[in-house]
Formats: sequence, structure tokens, C-alpha cells
Amino acid sequence: ARVDRPREEVLRRSEEKQKQALERKQELEEAKMGRLREAEQKRQKGLQSMRVKREEKQGAMESRQQRAAAIHEKQLLEIQRKASKDTTKVHGVKEEIAFIEQLTAKSKNVELQ
Repeated sequence: ARVDRPREEVLRRSEEKQKQALERKQELEEAKMGRLREAEQKRQKGLQSMRVKREEKQGAMESRQQRAAAIHEKQLLEIQRKASKDTTKVHGVKEEIAFIEQLTAKSKNVELQ
């Protein structure tokens, strides 16, 4: 019976060590999974941040393009307005020249008579 006790004790201790080793392995595995989850969350957060920055840049770029297009359109309208004004002036000057030439011709006709 004495021989059985140490064998039972050795068996019990061995089983206890195996149980502790299994528990420790599970703890390490859970810790590893936790670190992996945290790393994935951090990666996803970084990706989201990059997406937001890219969208903000794109929005700013579109806004600048719209402002530039509006300024360009305004400048074209101003050029068109000035050209129209100049055309009116030229037309007015032509009328004045024609009137002066007409008066000059009348004056010559009167002098010749």
C-alpha cells in the first residue's frame, strides 16, 4: 500500500502540473489574441484616419477648383463687358467721323458755290 501512495502522489502531481500548464497556455493564448485584437483596432483606426484626411483633402481641392472656376468666369464676363464697351466707343467714334466728314463735305460744297 506504501508503494501505491507515492505512485498515486506522482500521478496526482503530474496531472496537476499538466492542468497548470494547460491553464498557463490558455492564458498566454488569450493574451496573444488580446494583443492581436488591439493591433487590428489600431490598424483600423489608422486606416479610418487616413480615409478622413484623404476626403478632407479632396473636398478642399474641389472647393479650390470651384473658386478658381468662378473667378475665371467672372474674369471672362469682365473681358466681355469691356470688349462690348470698346465696341460701342468705336462705333460712336465712327459715327462722329462720318458726321464730321459729312459736315466737311457740306462746308466744301457751300464754299464752292
